[in-house]
Amino acid sequence: MDIVKNFEQARQLSPVVSRKVQAKDLSGFGKSTLEVAPNQIAVQVMRDGEKRVFKEGQHTVRNWFARHGTPFTTIGLVSTTDVTLTTHLTSLLAGGANGELLDGDLRYGVAINDAARFLDQAAKDQPELRAVDVSRLLESRVQTVLTPLLRQYAVQDLINGGAAAVKLLDAFREAFAAALAEFGLILKWVQTPILYRAADSIQQAQRAAEMRQKLRQIELDDKMDELQKQNELDDFRKQLSADATLAASAKAEDVGAALDEQVTAIANHVVGKIEERIKSPGYFARLALGNAKTASPKIDLAKLRAADSHLQQQVEDELSRLYNAAREARSKVFAKGNTALAIQLKELERKIEDMKEEMARVQPAYLNLPDLTFADVQHALANDDIVLARAQALADVAQETYAQTLTPGGDAAQWQGIESQLATFKHQYSARARVPKV
Repeated sequence: MDIVKNFEQARQLSPVVSRKVQAKDLSGFGKSTLEVAPNQIAVQVMRDGEKRVFKEGQHTVRNWFARHGTPFTTIGLVSTTDVTLTTHLTSLLAGGANGELLDGDLRYGVAINDAARFLDQAAKDQPELRAVDVSRLLESRVQTVLTPLLRQYAVQDLINGGAAAVKLLDAFREAFAAALAEFGLILKWVQTPILYRAADSIQQAQRAAEMRQKLRQIELDDKMDELQKQNELDDFRKQLSADATLAASAKAEDVGAALDEQVTAIANHVVGKIEERIKSPGYFARLALGNAKTASPKIDLAKLRAADSHLQQQVEDELSRLYNAAREARSKVFAKGNTALAIQLKELERKIEDMKEEMARVQPAYLNLPDLTFADVQHALANDDIVLARAQALADVAQETYAQTLTPGGDAAQWQGIESQLATFKHQYSARARVPKV
């Protein structure tokens, strides 16, 4: 039951490709007016086989019902937007009769160029067809086209993705385009197949699982973008207020204050984590300056560069921990129907990515200002210790919060607090470019 349920959830996230029109979808006198939305066309198939195509706008569809309510025609709405599809390949023989079985994944894009044929050959009696349904429909065709092609190339060449894979892709593109025409589809693009030995069952399972996870994440991202475009973010604050753990008797005007209290609490928690982290300050100073016990300590620019590079790598690792926690939490809460928190987490992911880009633009003052004193450099390196501690603390708290998010009523204010602290951290990291104050 869980597998069926999960597939249906994934299917609902998949874009609608075609839909049969029902009488309730029509308006006007005698239910004879059809509204065709942008990025759609409608096809009306008469009983005698005549076909009429309607583009965006309002149209009168004639002969919809007979006297006793029997439809004279079939009307289908078809998407004109390109559709991305994925096929998981299984047990395909490569390398000739004495070759090996390969598994893999293939990702490609199609568009409907003959809507009437698509409705007749692909949609048939289906009231609604989604992208995942089209992927399943074409799965056997993909494997049928690939099978004879794979036998022409050595397994090792295909797995390594070299020139053989490019030739395979060109041959597949031509043959598959012809197969798609049967369904009224055209091939827009196709990626080189990811192929691996079926005998490597553990590796195969891991890579297939990773690929499916990526595809699910792509579909989730698309759905989240759609929700944002539909202005569901407008009631974000209201939803957060409803989700926060507040007393049932709290007055409406106290909700914002209660949220601010919770955000402050998580901020204090981050600060506490930072204090725990800085147990032996001076790590970067020791790394770049040594013990500095000589009478005339010198600044080694190469060691400073190494210290800066080490800090950047460490901070990037911590931001990746933070990003992964937010991303995993978003998938979980969205599946549970908490749209507002899922949108909040997606925004947090975007800000983490922005932070990583910002890091590349920051050059510490001790690399750009050669006239800094030894004490200035010591102070700047000590500040690097604090910067790293803050990054580690943010990642630690995010992982704690992710665990709490999995429990009923996961606390949205916790994530809001982390987002607030990320903004502070971004400012503190950028401050490395300024002359330190001793």
